[in-house]
Amino acid sequence: MRLRRLLLAGLIPVLTSACALPATGLLPGALPRSPEVLDARGSFTLANGMEVLVVETPSPLVASLILVKTGSSDETMTNAGVSHLLEHVLFDGTARRSKEELFREVYGMGGYLNGFTTEEYTGYILMAHPDFLDAMLDIQADILFHSRFDAAKLEVTKGVVIEEIRQALTNPSSREADAHKARLYQGTPYAHPVLGSEQVIRRLSRDEVLEYYRLRYIPNNMLAVLMGPVEEKTALAKIGKVFGTEAARPPAPPIGPLPAPPRRAEVFVEETTATRKSLALSLIVPESERDRYPAWEVLGGLLNERLRQAKDRVGAPRILTLGANFSLGRRFSLLQVSATFPRETDEAEVRRLVDGEMARLAAGVIEPEEVARIRMSLMGEEVRMAERIHYYAMAKAAGILALGAAGVRTYGDKIGRTRPEDVASVARTLAVPRYVASLFLPAEARANPQSATALPSPQRVVLPNGLTVIAQEIPGSPVFAAHVLIRGRGTFEGQDQEGLVEALLRLLDRGTERRGAEDLAKALQEMGGRLETAGDPSSPFGDFYTSREYGYIRLEALAEHGREALALLAEILTEPRLDPAEVEKVRGELHAFVEAGGQQPRRVAEALLFRTLAPGHPLTRPIYGTASSIGNLRREDLLALKARYLTASNLIVSIVSGVPADRAMAAAGLALGRAPSGGPAPGVSPLPVTRGIREVREHLGKPQAQLLLGKVVPPVSARERFALEIAGSILSAKLFGTLREKEGLAYSIDAGVSFPQGGTLFLVGMGTAPQNVERAKAGILREVKAVVETPPIKEEVERRANALAGRLAMRMLSSINRAYSLGVSEFRGLDHGYGEAYRQALRSVTPDEVAEVLRKYLRLDDYVLTIVD
Repeated sequence: MRLRRLLLAGLIPVLTSACALPATGLLPGALPRSPEVLDARGSFTLANGMEVLVVETPSPLVASLILVKTGSSDETMTNAGVSHLLEHVLFDGTARRSKEELFREVYGMGGYLNGFTTEEYTGYILMAHPDFLDAMLDIQADILFHSRFDAAKLEVTKGVVIEEIRQALTNPSSREADAHKARLYQGTPYAHPVLGSEQVIRRLSRDEVLEYYRLRYIPNNMLAVLMGPVEEKTALAKIGKVFGTEAARPPAPPIGPLPAPPRRAEVFVEETTATRKSLALSLIVPESERDRYPAWEVLGGLLNERLRQAKDRVGAPRILTLGANFSLGRRFSLLQVSATFPRETDEAEVRRLVDGEMARLAAGVIEPEEVARIRMSLMGEEVRMAERIHYYAMAKAAGILALGAAGVRTYGDKIGRTRPEDVASVARTLAVPRYVASLFLPAEARANPQSATALPSPQRVVLPNGLTVIAQEIPGSPVFAAHVLIRGRGTFEGQDQEGLVEALLRLLDRGTERRGAEDLAKALQEMGGRLETAGDPSSPFGDFYTSREYGYIRLEALAEHGREALALLAEILTEPRLDPAEVEKVRGELHAFVEAGGQQPRRVAEALLFRTLAPGHPLTRPIYGTASSIGNLRREDLLALKARYLTASNLIVSIVSGVPADRAMAAAGLALGRAPSGGPAPGVSPLPVTRGIREVREHLGKPQAQLLLGKVVPPVSARERFALEIAGSILSAKLFGTLREKEGLAYSIDAGVSFPQGGTLFLVGMGTAPQNVERAKAGILREVKAVVETPPIKEEVERRANALAGRLAMRMLSSINRAYSLGVSEFRGLDHGYGEAYRQALRSVTPDEVAEVLRKYLRLDDYVLTIVD
């Protein structure tokens, strides 16, 4: 079972006490102390670090909820879904009870036993008559600390979980929630689906599940909530007896960064299998706002009320459901808006309605009567839910973890004391939209729908001016996606001009000769569009699409605005303003990137490695420049670069949309056919093949060191390329499983093979504590040697092929990433059906072929190792 921050109107706000309206006779402006609906005064911590919260409430039943502070945000791409799988596995039997005996005992006491998984925690709840409290706690401790992990039953349970995943995939709302979450939490572990994927779950081994369990299922990573007719001293004695004997252990470190709001609002358009349209909008509220969470809670209720009123106004677009809520979380919180509406309703009108109400809240007066009404509504909801103690405990788990016992005791009183000016203060943060929104639009009904793998083939044309256009139709798609790949980067930069291309790319979305940055942004909004011309190296995976070999532009719009989107793209490419004030802003950004990169072991190690592998080669030039080159950045140089770089013969435009390919190419010809032709991009010399062994070190004095091992081998055949990708995936899994999960040496570790023009590049990267550098170095060399010398088995090759194909399939869900793939395939000289044929090509690779490329290319007779500590 999973609980998620669902993006649905009417979701119960998470709070842990209640509030009241001013009583008759209070002095003007006085605020009353709110009565506690629940007696949450009992809290203590066992000697082993397990936290306990006792909530005394009159009830015929007692509920015991154990919260393990781990969930899908603590997972990686290779074990995504393990938290949810583990929740199921723990009910499969213990050392003292078989699964049948476990449930027989629970049913025998008339009990309710269940589990649930979220991004931040996993919960195990048992409810029964208070007479059975001793037995209840014994069962929970047995499940949590003495489960059997039977190998045969694990495979059965994996099958059950896979069926749950498949069931979710048939539910449009579930798929929409996961898609929105992936956008909202991009670049962080929170983006992982709570259920995981069928491919990952199927390949998870018993050892991998056990490793995760042993690192995180420890008493000092747990919180017990006991709710019902239970006195604090009794609870202390009973819980201490059962749970106090388990030893504490060091908890596992966090996996990755926390989500943060974007610098400006981001709106994405996705296709849905539903017959109606929907909108999911989320604003991340950071932990630093925790002292103001009561005001946010009231603001969520107030926004919900305003939206419902706006929906029912005369002249409003037809909307089926519309609402807002504030969801309190352990590490951050969310203000959310959701809507569903008929397919004939204009989604742009719905967005304008929502944006308008948020803007009015930010700028307008908030009346005391409104705040009092929302406080009373929250109190009523709290009281009603508190009667169902098991549901209350599950629904309030995030708030309990976020606030702790002290926060639980005072939260209701704080809401009761929330003033209009407090709400107005947090509402003002809505003045500059920083939300992430996803619009889900149904595909047009088709008499003969095509299967996902039977899409029309891409078509290609070279315009008279030399511009290459590739287009693919996705019948019925509501999205128009255009990707521009601009060949070359370092080859266009002269002496002390490093970063010049990056500066030009960053200026493309900051105004044209016809319109400034603000008008450009408005034009994009009006077409439901999104434009990206450069990445963000300051955030994890923020520069995922940044390449040493090319620049890019990513443009998305609603399908009906395809022609306007292409016209805007032509304007951006041929008429960039390059405003002097914006040039200075970009100079400042690049300075910040270079300065920050110089203090990051990974980026320093990368620069050192590339300089050592291929000294003087254009691909080794620093993407963001140097302090010297950025200081010398001139608008005149940017104008000269624009004339050489943004020419038709240097561009690959790929379009994926619901428009037939021939019509899309014709529209591209009209919009871009007059772009200046220019000359071809400068050629790239082959990368020098690595000979011998060399180790280079640099000292930064940071708490984590970075090791980066690399080698260049000659260009390989297409068949060898697929085998090398699988070989790299096998090695990456081996390194992760041994050096991180078993030996605990790595916080981050990765390995893989890439295929730049002029060579093949093999890399292994690992972050570790400075005192572990020599052990980490020895471990990398040992594990690479073992993988090279041990022929892979068929099952392992199949598993890795499926994992690689699944990863690409996830990326190819969006039209813009399909367009990106088409452009890169053209640039690399690959078939345009490469993405679609990728899975079959990988699955056709044999173990002997993988063994051959391992021996031929990945032996460590030659390599460069850079160490930054």
